[in-house]
Amino acid sequence: MGKGKISEKLINFANALVGYLPGGLAMAGTTACGLFGAISGAATPTLVAIGGVMFPSLVKSGYKKRFSIGIITSSAILGIIIPPSIPMIFYAMLSDVSVGKMFAAGFIPGIILIIIWCIYSAIHARRSRYQRISFKGFRFILFSIKDGIWALVLPLIIFVG
Repeated sequence: MGKGKISEKLINFANALVGYLPGGLAMAGTTACGLFGAISGAATPTLVAIGGVMFPSLVKSGYKKRFSIGIITSSAILGIIIPPSIPMIFYAMLSDVSVGKMFAAGFIPGIILIIIWCIYSAIHARRSRYQRISFKGFRFILFSIKDGIWALVLPLIIFVG
């Protein structure tokens, strides 16, 4: 993951999608945490991989440190909610519950949390008047998809596998 710069590719993709919105950089961090959590299956690697890149970017862009730490650390728990979650696998093994059903139960709450944190980021950014980047066009989004296609498909490969 480190050599392939997966976290950077996921962040670039998320930033291309929502970076131009109010609170877009924070939304990109939250979205990237969700995507990376679907790869790692744990909160700590998600926090280290995404937080190590996003926190300095947020602070450099004028976001307050408290907000930046809060949004990244709370978004990192998506790693244990969105499948394939390592704690879900352990729970399923110990309680004799279907791993597939556990994974199915994690998708919707994970997506809802991403949406809630993105809405909160937008509201907070409007109130705090954080700077926004301009929309770079659909070509930029397509380029970020092309650049990060393997990073984006990796959660699907892991889940299906």
